[in-house]
Amino acid sequence: MRGGALAEGGPEMTLTYRSDIDGLRGIAVLAVVLYHFGASGFTGGYVGVDVFFVVSGYLITGIILREIQHDEFSLARFYERRIRRIFPALFLTVALTLTAGAVLFTPINFESLGKSAVAVSLFVSNMLFWRETGYFDQPAVHKPLLHTWSLSVEEQFYILYPLVLLIGWRLSGARIVRWLALMAGCSLALSAYLVVRHPDVAFYWAPTRGWELLLGGLIVCANPSSLGLRSRNALAVLGLGAIAMSVFFFDSTTPFPGLWATLPTGGTALILYTGSDRTTIVGRLLNIKLLVGVGLISYSLYLLHWPLLITAEHLAIVELTTPQRIGLLLFTLLLSTASWRWVELPCRSKQHLTRRQVFAAGGLAMSLPAAVGLLIAVKSGLPQRFETVPEADWIACGFRLPYGPQGLCTVGGGATQPTFLLWGDSHAGAFRTALSESASRQSRAGFLAFGAGCPALVMHGAPHPSRRYGPNSLQCRQFNDRMLEYIQTHRELTTIILVARWVRYGEMGRDLAEFPLALRRMVATLSAMGRRTVVVNQVPEVGYRVPEAYRIARLTGRDLNDIIAPSREEYAASNRRVLAAFDAIQREGTQMIDVRDRMCGLVKCRIMDSGHLLYSDDNHLSDYGSRYVSPLFDPILANSANLTAVAVALK
Repeated sequence: MRGGALAEGGPEMTLTYRSDIDGLRGIAVLAVVLYHFGASGFTGGYVGVDVFFVVSGYLITGIILREIQHDEFSLARFYERRIRRIFPALFLTVALTLTAGAVLFTPINFESLGKSAVAVSLFVSNMLFWRETGYFDQPAVHKPLLHTWSLSVEEQFYILYPLVLLIGWRLSGARIVRWLALMAGCSLALSAYLVVRHPDVAFYWAPTRGWELLLGGLIVCANPSSLGLRSRNALAVLGLGAIAMSVFFFDSTTPFPGLWATLPTGGTALILYTGSDRTTIVGRLLNIKLLVGVGLISYSLYLLHWPLLITAEHLAIVELTTPQRIGLLLFTLLLSTASWRWVELPCRSKQHLTRRQVFAAGGLAMSLPAAVGLLIAVKSGLPQRFETVPEADWIACGFRLPYGPQGLCTVGGGATQPTFLLWGDSHAGAFRTALSESASRQSRAGFLAFGAGCPALVMHGAPHPSRRYGPNSLQCRQFNDRMLEYIQTHRELTTIILVARWVRYGEMGRDLAEFPLALRRMVATLSAMGRRTVVVNQVPEVGYRVPEAYRIARLTGRDLNDIIAPSREEYAASNRRVLAAFDAIQREGTQMIDVRDRMCGLVKCRIMDSGHLLYSDDNHLSDYGSRYVSPLFDPILANSANLTAVAVALK
């Protein structure tokens, strides 16, 4: 049955092909694809998945109930149809995605893809992605199989649903609609409850999505024959309007699914209920050949569009241009048509394989990508595929928040007494090599103290109880207090060098309003102790993971500096508040080190130097990058010994 559907025709349900449902599928898949491709206005295009859920519940329920009525239902035949329908295009997509990932993805992303392949093969990817990231979160863009969560929801639902229908029909006959309505109501109530308290659970779990499939099943049991044409037209237009309103007015901030999901799903139900013929306005609209054609390829289009988009974005490194997105969309449509014609249709035919062969092939199709994905995950993304990019040696440093100052890491060399302290968040750790080499050149030594997400700032008021990171977290406040006590009692540490990802706190952090005052309070506190304070300016941020971008640029023969290196103008714009705060403390006598003097030219900053990467990710210096800026610290450390001698004499 080519994209067929069921329509109730009296006491028995009969199979009739409804091309309007393929048109509805076309609208649903286009909404999802255009949303993912960033088309203007389609901020709620993700509701296309909910349209699919209702349509799927409508079709599957109709097929099962019809077969039950005629004593023809077989679980084996049901699952055979599911394998023929779902497996071929799905596992072809997984295979192509793993192949692309092997060439393009860094070990950490390839390891994540391997885990995804295992989860997809076992139809539990919704649970994996629930544990890893939210659907609307930024890390989701690195997961090319993220969209398979909806398939997992469906397959989990259909494990038990046929048995529920079979048992329910035998116990209550046509009154089974009451049981379906009760289950749908419970599922919707759970979704509405969890969408506020645990939104990711509400989004990904099958129990909170089941009501959408059950809604389609309830429409099968409804009889619209008593409605006149005018009423059908009104309800169908209302349904299409509800879907359109969801697509164009919802966005990532809409609490979803929950009660808001009743708008697109209810609209879909109305169209299914009223559109069993072409007499309605909406029915004629959905029978437009172009929409029907897109609906026919909708499954392959849904499967392929997201991995292709993620792969294209990896290759482009920077954001795709509008012409590139249009070209990619046309290519996706072409490839999806080929998949439908030469993968989906032949595999649905019963002439090629027996049922036993179908189950054997299905088991093999699940086992192979699961085994490959498991190997990739166990082998940490197969890092031997690429030459290793040296990371900064601060990663091996034993001291970090929340441990006390007794575990300070040594910076520099020789047996000299430490005279300086490098202090801050993870950016301070990334500068360890810079300070260590500068200190070694002058036979000096010092300490390193750093805590992830914890800059050296003095915040006022009570710490925020719910924050684990940031200058106003309890952990960070305690860490900074211990460090100030340590500095107070160790007068030989005459120079305190503060390094942090200042832009995170001064431009986009939750404490940005307090940042200038918190910085000045820290400088004043250290000055009152008789310490010289040196503040290192913000490292130019790239906005792209440099090692990953470097591999792609080299693979495609492009210059990385030309693609992603930020300009001085961009640096000034993104650090406006931070630079103003630095100007203020510099006017009051604080010494500044501006890394732009080393890392930037007159127009653009550098990502690479002499074939070496200056960054280990999108904002931390690599070990080579840290050595590259090391000369900036020579004048600072040259005076630290003299200052220490004075401090010891005054002791």
